[in-house]
Amino acid sequence: MKFTKLVGLICFTLILSAPPVMAESIASKIEQLGKMDEVSVVGIKKVVRDGLVRLQIELSNADNEIQQFTWRIRWLDDSGFQVGSEEVWKPEVIYGKQKKVLSTVAPSPQATDFKVELYSPENYANGANEPSKN
Repeated sequence: MKFTKLVGLICFTLILSAPPVMAESIASKIEQLGKMDEVSVVGIKKVVRDGLVRLQIELSNADNEIQQFTWRIRWLDDSGFQVGSEEVWKPEVIYGKQKKVLSTVAPSPQATDFKVELYSPENYANGANEPSKN
């Protein structure tokens, strides 16, 4: 009887101490236009307040130099269709070894999912041109 209780207690403790499982990985939410070697997304937080999705995207610059990049969010509905028109590209600067948090809010309650689009002018994808500035 004591052995059964001990096994049950160990299993319960293991369940409580297991790390939370993320439904989707950060990589599944990022779309890079060209490879960005120095700037990377290290965290994404999502919360729904007042019926709208709010995001905080944390980036990190691994280099000692200033890095420039632009970003925008492609908002999606429950079926994966784009909600609203494309956002404009937002220019950003991140200093050497700096972490930076980008914040944004969905344009409507129908936007329940998202993709973070990142582009750096120094990181072309096999000679691809700069993305349109819609």
